[in-house]
Amino acid sequence: MPLELVLLGHSDNALYGCLLDQQCVIQGKTYEHNTRWRDNDCTECTCTDGVVVCDEIVCPVLNCGNPLPPAPGECCPICCK
Repeated sequence: MPLELVLLGHSDNALYGCLLDQQCVIQGKTYEHNTRWRDNDCTECTCTDGVVVCDEIVCPVLNCGNPLPPAPGECCPICCK
């Protein structure tokens, strides 16, 4: 599913516009400046000054023969102890 990005625009009221410029709206949900969230288990996003940047979570290389699949809500597999 593609990520829908909508930035809130400027207002005639300078103070109100400054506040809105720092928010991000993704798929109908508003995020404040410097808010971090997970778009899915393996993608972390940040709203910075009204701009959304999403990065894929990079899993570490595992040195075990039979790693367990990621737990629900997690991205990376783990080694059995």
